[in-house]
Amino acid sequence: MLAGIALFIINLIIPLSGVSFHLVNAFNPVHSGRTLRNYHVLNIENGQMKEQLKTDKSINVIQRRRIVIKKIVTGVGVSAVMLDKNVKANKANAFTLPFSIGNDRRQLELCLVAVLRLRYWAEKTALSIKKMREGTVPDLLQDSMKGPYVEARLGAKAAVTGKVGGGANTRVFNLASLELKDCLTDGKWWFARENKDNIRKQSSLDTVAENIVESLASIVEFDGLETTQDPSPRSSLTLSMYKDSKALFIQRVLLERTIPSCDSFLNYFDDETREACEKFIMDNYPIEVPFVLKN
Repeated sequence: MLAGIALFIINLIIPLSGVSFHLVNAFNPVHSGRTLRNYHVLNIENGQMKEQLKTDKSINVIQRRRIVIKKIVTGVGVSAVMLDKNVKANKANAFTLPFSIGNDRRQLELCLVAVLRLRYWAEKTALSIKKMREGTVPDLLQDSMKGPYVEARLGAKAAVTGKVGGGANTRVFNLASLELKDCLTDGKWWFARENKDNIRKQSSLDTVAENIVESLASIVEFDGLETTQDPSPRSSLTLSMYKDSKALFIQRVLLERTIPSCDSFLNYFDDETREACEKFIMDNYPIEVPFVLKN
């Protein structure tokens, strides 16, 4: 499968005459650090392809602060990321495969993108619930108008468990694909790796990550209608048990717990990395960005 992906990328690149690329061979294992110990580089220039063996002493393949994430391919379990890294020899961009295979850690930027997408979803959903509640008298609220409430409950469960219940929309499926818990775990690992002597901050980040998960779990379980362990009930049951007080509770949890916790987690990392993740989402998932942030 990986060989086929690599060859497909090569076939796309070769016709671009006058352009030089470095393609890192995906068949060698990636260790848990920021570089590949041994790997092959395919130099493609003017339709000519030459292969060279490189080591992590010659090129630092993954230089986090220069990374601009271009595309994430999740359907085949491989992440393809374009690095905005100019190799001094010929100023070529680099494609690296893979970032998350076997026991290897996800790239830090991918972890922060997941947290940031969750944060944006929480803000937009909370504002939608607020508009839903203020737009109509609670007793006159029809089931067709309770979409933000149902999305909040299903989305919170999807983010925590990866399970999608009946009545889910595209945004809920997107949350299920984030693998949030694993991203939080890997994000903490990267932080601990760069702050080995600061045990206090590591412990504090652990607490923040737990708060993110717990805030979402509380949205799922607060009224006893469902749990994070069992399949979601029918959406019709969720709607029939709706109360304005429940919608208000979810709105406040998202605004007062989920969003601040996501912001706290992101603030443990440097500005340059966060800005790169924000730009990536703005370029690739602009519809997910709250309107206020766009302006």
